[in-house]
Amino acid sequence: MTDEPWRRAFDAARDPYAARNALGSPADGEITTAKIANDAVDNTKLANMAFGTVKGRVTAGTGDPEDIAAGQLPATATNDNASAGRKGEYSSGTQATPQTLTNNTALSVVSLSLAAGDWEARGSISFGGNAATTVNYLAVSIGTTVNALNSLPSDGYAALPFNAAAIFAGLTNPTMPAGPIRFSFASTTTVYITAQAGFGVSTCTAMGSLSCRRIR
Repeated sequence: MTDEPWRRAFDAARDPYAARNALGSPADGEITTAKIANDAVDNTKLANMAFGTVKGRVTAGTGDPEDIAAGQLPATATNDNASAGRKGEYSSGTQATPQTLTNNTALSVVSLSLAAGDWEARGSISFGGNAATTVNYLAVSIGTTVNALNSLPSDGYAALPFNAAAIFAGLTNPTMPAGPIRFSFASTTTVYITAQAGFGVSTCTAMGSLSCRRIR
């Protein structure tokens, strides 16, 4: 006798969903967001996705989520910066005051403290000196040891020989680039761009810049 109207009315008064369940599936639009418990829907209830895609939205404006193919994630469309810890995070430093070099001795010109992660670094050193300074070589490297050139081979190392030439008589601040070089850190680590010169007669100086970007 449970199908009699009075029984269904009694069940409905006690449990509003009992009569609805007995009569069939909910009507379209009856189940609203507020009626779904938090964390009640897992990934198995979502639409299937093609391999290598992510959920997001590339169509302008607000709307339904879309499956975005690999390599098609939207990039920033303005002059902002990635937040710390995010892919694309950027850190840079500059030393614009000439630092005095000692013959055949490495000197770190710029340093950056980088948080754990995967980074790509590059930079440059601008050398200076007296017109009478004779230069045997100039070298620059990017590494994690202060006041030391990288061991070779290294993507972050560059050097040029000059055979005791007075290069500063004709060149103002010749500049040498270094990198890009990849660093993968498990903890916060300092990266340096370092200069070294073999020279005689007079003085030699170095200025520089160093920039690093979190690549993944």
